Amino acid sequence: MEHLEKDLRDLAEALHAAAEQVDVQQKAKASMEDGSSSQDMEVRDKEIQKEMQEIHARVEDISA
Repeated sequence: MEHLEKDLRDLAEALHAAAEQVDVQQKAKASMEDGSSSQDMEVRDKEIQKEMQEIHARVEDISA
């Protein structure tokens, strides 16, 4: 049972790291796109933050 819990913790950490990397990549891509207004970027940033919160919530459910 402890082995399973460790695997779940490791998985949760990996998912957190992957989600953070995706966030960084998406923000970088959005900032480099031509024609993006700052308002468009703010909207996309909010969408990304919402997606990140959903991912973190799922990871917490898995590790709980």
